[in-house]
Amino acid sequence: MKTLQTKLTQLFQMPLLVVQLLAAWCVAILVICLWVLATHFFSVNVITAFGLTLPSVLHATWSGCKLLFWYGAFSLIPWQWSLVIPVMWNLASLTGAGVQLVLALLQGNLAVAILRLAFILGLGVATFYLALLARKTQLAAPLSVSGAIYWRRWWQALAANIRLNWRGLAGGWALYVLSLAIFNPGQLF
Repeated sequence: MKTLQTKLTQLFQMPLLVVQLLAAWCVAILVICLWVLATHFFSVNVITAFGLTLPSVLHATWSGCKLLFWYGAFSLIPWQWSLVIPVMWNLASLTGAGVQLVLALLQGNLAVAILRLAFILGLGVATFYLALLARKTQLAAPLSVSGAIYWRRWWQALAANIRLNWRGLAGGWALYVLSLAIFNPGQLF
């Protein structure tokens, strides 16, 4: 665990405290999920019906675009702690999906478990690459310059980081959108 924290600290160029805070957040969400399961164990309903429809694809694509937008917006803030907000949100979703994966496995529903695992992998990879892209953009565009120059440097840094990480980002985002579309037969708004 310590080497993973060290590698993440070096990769994202953030203090170890940030990585430890995010790990503690995951543990807190896991405890909350387990508490909910313990109090409602017999009434927990894991999603068993799924399908791919046009409204679900549109809704999932819209959710994926919002994910891209929020990381882009937080990359504009040249403060390392600003990225904690979207990462914490996604880590909470990943932890909850992990609990649902375990429940699907316990219920013997292999199809749902595989799709839930695809969702976890897609959101996990997308979160990693989006956070990496946003942090590298923050580091490459310091706020030491005035407005128009900062925007130009930010845009150049974002474009350069997208060119370096587009494969992982596109793959994770596509897997996230596809698996979300299968699980969520909801409406666009």
